[in-house]
Amino acid sequence: LIGALREIAGDHASDDLDNVFRQLGTVVYLMDAIDDLDEDFKEGTYNPLLPDKGFVNSADFRLKNVYSLTSMLNEEIGSLQGSYSKVRPQLRAGQGICDNIVFLGIPDSAKKVMMGSSSAKTSVTNVLSNRKQRMSEGT
Repeated sequence: LIGALREIAGDHASDDLDNVFRQLGTVVYLMDAIDDLDEDFKEGTYNPLLPDKGFVNSADFRLKNVYSLTSMLNEEIGSLQGSYSKVRPQLRAGQGICDNIVFLGIPDSAKKVMMGSSSAKTSVTNVLSNRKQRMSEGT
C-alpha cells in the first residue's frame, strides 16, 4: 500500500509521508482488529488480539483489556499525528480535511470501537445495500 501511495504522491513522496501512510495503516488495522473480535472468533479467522483461550465476547475482552487496548490505540494515534504534523506544512490543499481526519475523526472512531459501536460499518453496509437495491430497481 505504501508503494502505491508513494507512486500517487509522485515528486512529493518522502520518508515522512511514508511514515504517515504506515501509521495510518497501523491505526486502521488495530481498530479493525478490535472491531472484528466477535466475528473473527465465530468464523475462526485470524485476529492478532484474540487470545488462545478464555474469549467470551468482544465486550468482555474490551473491558478486561481496556487499559492495554487504549494505550496501544493512543500510542499509535499519537505517532500518526506526529508524523502527519511533519508533512502538514507541505500540503497545498486539503489541510482542513486532513486535520479533521487525523485529529478528530480517527480518535473519535477509536473511541467508538472501544465502546463497541460499529456505526461506521453499519452506515457503509446500508449505503451499499441501498445502492444494490437501486441498481436492481433500475434507478
